[in-house]
Amino acid sequence: MRAFTIHPRDLLFFRDARPMGGSSEGAGAQWPLPSVLHSALLSAFHDRWPEDEQGWESKHIHHTDREQKKFATGKNTTMRFGGLRTVGPFPWLQTGREKKKDAKALPAGLYLPTPADIVEGGLMQPVKLIGSHNLPPPLQYAVASPLPPSKDKPGAWIAACELRNYLAGNAAAIPTAETGELYDTEARPGVGIDPDTHANRQSVFYQAEYLRLRADVGMAFLAEAKAKKYGEKSGIDLFEKFLAGDTAQPLILGGQRGLAAVRRQPGADDLALASPKGSIRIKWVLLAPALFENGWRPDWVGENGKVLLKQMPDRAAFPTRKAWREAARTCPEIPAVLVAARIPKPVAVSGWKLRVDGGPRPGGPKPTRLLVPAGAVYYFECADEAAGAALVRQLHLKVKSQRLGEQGFGFGVCGTWEFLQV
Repeated sequence: MRAFTIHPRDLLFFRDARPMGGSSEGAGAQWPLPSVLHSALLSAFHDRWPEDEQGWESKHIHHTDREQKKFATGKNTTMRFGGLRTVGPFPWLQTGREKKKDAKALPAGLYLPTPADIVEGGLMQPVKLIGSHNLPPPLQYAVASPLPPSKDKPGAWIAACELRNYLAGNAAAIPTAETGELYDTEARPGVGIDPDTHANRQSVFYQAEYLRLRADVGMAFLAEAKAKKYGEKSGIDLFEKFLAGDTAQPLILGGQRGLAAVRRQPGADDLALASPKGSIRIKWVLLAPALFENGWRPDWVGENGKVLLKQMPDRAAFPTRKAWREAARTCPEIPAVLVAARIPKPVAVSGWKLRVDGGPRPGGPKPTRLLVPAGAVYYFECADEAAGAALVRQLHLKVKSQRLGEQGFGFGVCGTWEFLQV
């Protein structure tokens, strides 16, 4: 994947699933979910190539006979641009800020969600419990702080350079950044609109929040989009065609058709985080929300806490993908167990599904889903260092969400942890 940045032209609107109206203030200044970015890029691709490239599809998708007939007749299918994969977006500070009287210093680069086990002045760690406990199975250890109770909370974002120290097991005070240091929330009033007459509805008012990035802050993301025409073996890079000549391209982002520009930005790729080595205690930190069918517990973790991921062989050691898959079928599972977790409140998401192309299914609200939020931390104990290395290869800088993985949900990194000494 390559790095790109988004530079908004004005306010942006990213609302959550809460209603807007009456005394409820529309929370539209949420940081955008990965699905917002993915949908915006898909819309931009469809707008750029509306009809002339009907045969583009993902090279990883196998179509049914019915879908193949649609390709043969030139009709639209839902598989167009199916090779798009994204990670992000994240705040990106273009230049560092020096410490001032009323503001702290901030390093330049990428900013990522603050792990949930970071507290003001230190780091929470698993602790062995004495006697019985009421932790949800399969958890064995609580996660506690060595510091006295405090109402002070860390900022919502952490610089990538500071995250490296955190992943290395540094339990000292780790600086974080507040949302107000990267973007602001602006509230504006509005009036209701009658959908039939498109006129103002009498006595219907609301107040909505909008997100405004600071002048030196953009949005950074990683993406790739491989595509090919049906029946052909050679593929193309859609971003090479979309950003031909290294020029910025317009992008409609979020609600109320917020206008932004997207461009290549190699300097925004700060996700080259070193993986931990030589440890049997591995923790996995989500940098993007994840959707698991089991709620907070990953689907690749059994009810007893056992990791169900396999010790996959190296693909480069096999001449063909078929040989690699056959070898993978006989690989044993990684001997590791989930023993603790630090998970904030879930994120409720919903939406509205439009009626497409006069289809038989009418539009309507999408079901509400609860996502494990970014910053959640999962702690694993491995049988030996080899098992720890195998677990890291499966999780570090990888997407491990049950669904919507192509949109970047479930993207995480690995670090090490130790027990809290009490």
